[in-house]
Amino acid sequence: MSSATTPKGASSQQAILQAAYRLFLDQGYHATSMRDISRACGLTIGGLYTHFSGKEEIFTGVLAAYDPFFQILPEMAEASGDSIDALLHDIARRMVAALGSQREALNLLFIEIVEFQGRHFEDLFPEVFPRVVSLVQR
Repeated sequence: MSSATTPKGASSQQAILQAAYRLFLDQGYHATSMRDISRACGLTIGGLYTHFSGKEEIFTGVLAAYDPFFQILPEMAEASGDSIDALLHDIARRMVAALGSQREALNLLFIEIVEFQGRHFEDLFPEVFPRVVSLVQR
C-alpha cells in the first residue's frame, strides 16, 4: 500500500478499503473487480492505483483493517478470574461474545482461507502473535 501523505490521500484510502470490504463480503474476492471498487468508492480506476498496486493489495489492506482478531484480542485481554479455570472461562465467554458481534469480519477470514489459502495471515502474524503470547502468559 502506498503511503497516504495527505489527509485527502488517507481519506481516499479509507474509502477504498470500506468499499472493497463491503464488496468482498457481498460478492467474494474473485467476483469483485477493480471497476466495482472504483464505482463503490467514487474514485477512478487510476485513483485506485494511486493508492494500491492492485486488488490483492486492497484485500490485504481490508484484512488488516477489519480482521476480527484486532477486536477480539483486546476483549480477551480484559478477562479475569480467581483461578485458571475461571480465567479461561471468562476468556472463552469474551471470545464467543466478540465473535458473535464480528460475523462480517469472520466472513472476511473465510475469504482469506478459501480464496487465498491463508497466505496473508503471515503478514498479520507480527501484529497478532505478541498479543496472543501476552494473553497466554497471563
